[in-house]
Amino acid sequence: MIVNFERFFKELGKLNNKLKSYEKFIEKSRVEDSYKRARMLSEIENLIKNPIVYDTLKASPLFVELEKFLTQEKEKITHDQEELHFNIGIKLSNLLSEFGELKGQLPNLRIKYYTLKFNFNEGTVGFWWGPEKELIKKLPLNLDTIVKTVKEFDRDLQSRWHSYKEFCEVLKTAYRRYLVLNNLSWGDKVNLLELLREIVMLVQKKNFWINPTKNNFREYSRVTYSYDLYQLKTTQELINEFQLTVATFALTDSKATAIWVPDNESGNGTYYSTIAFQK
Repeated sequence: MIVNFERFFKELGKLNNKLKSYEKFIEKSRVEDSYKRARMLSEIENLIKNPIVYDTLKASPLFVELEKFLTQEKEKITHDQEELHFNIGIKLSNLLSEFGELKGQLPNLRIKYYTLKFNFNEGTVGFWWGPEKELIKKLPLNLDTIVKTVKEFDRDLQSRWHSYKEFCEVLKTAYRRYLVLNNLSWGDKVNLLELLREIVMLVQKKNFWINPTKNNFREYSRVTYSYDLYQLKTTQELINEFQLTVATFALTDSKATAIWVPDNESGNGTYYSTIAFQK
């Protein structure tokens, strides 16, 4: 009997803590939080279903009130989830209007070069480059956070170079270094991902070479590279300086042999495997 009482009060303490956390959370929760509320409510229900709690409390007025509360909360959550599904596209379209038209249907929405992949059960959004080509970041299902992240990332993507002639020169330098290291000639085709390694080294600032720490490292990602190649191939004054080779289907299976590059701002794109600068 003593052991049962100990177990009962232990489980009751857990239930009490979960209920307090839930009540505190719903004070400031929004429609976007409905799936998190559902998960929290499910944890409370699981504690209530524990036989030692259920069998002891099921006949009490307090338990009846608790079940009534849970039923009401479920109804609110269902309503909020339906509202979220209905309004999320409209709200995002308005908040990201400067990016152009929001396309697709939930759970996948596309805008500009990006895809937003919603996982309502997890309460997360995958922020992707292109049609799910590279995961940029996993975000909480919060419209303000989503919009802020997309805008900041897009701004940073566009602000790396003063002009794409500057990027072209860095790419040429990387190409030249690779040719020398591999005993190749100017005009030979070079794998784009091999060049990415060279570019990463070339974009580092002086302080990195003095003290090569994580804090001094300047990131240059596949997504940034993809965007820069897109800008390069659409800059009229530069397009005659190089030739990109479209990747075969087999090469697109590996991230080491091909990279997806946008064709336009609508999210269409092409896989490329190599580049050669004109002699």
